[in-house]
Amino acid sequence: MIITIIIYTIINFLNIIRYFILANLKSSKKNAIRSQKTNKFNSSRKSMLRTLIKKVKIAILEKNKNLAELSWNKLQPVLDRFAHKKLIHKNKAARCKSRLLLKIKKIF
Repeated sequence: MIITIIIYTIINFLNIIRYFILANLKSSKKNAIRSQKTNKFNSSRKSMLRTLIKKVKIAILEKNKNLAELSWNKLQPVLDRFAHKKLIHKNKAARCKSRLLLKIKKIF
């Protein structure tokens, strides 16, 4: 456990050093660190979104309407929020909502 934390810390430090080597100005170094933090945060959010979509799709494949609707109720506000924050494109959010809702309605 401790070794894993140390390894991740070293990798993170090396990534920061890599940005410092590329950046010359103080502001560009700050931007490099900020973009790295933002990238980490956004990739975690996108991963969460993909997981929620998978849960809805699995419920649809199992023909479980109750579970699909519960999963859908968790997914819909997340899609709207991420589209509003421009983490995903608004048309992608609309397309995803439309397709999943159609599949949920087809379940008997």
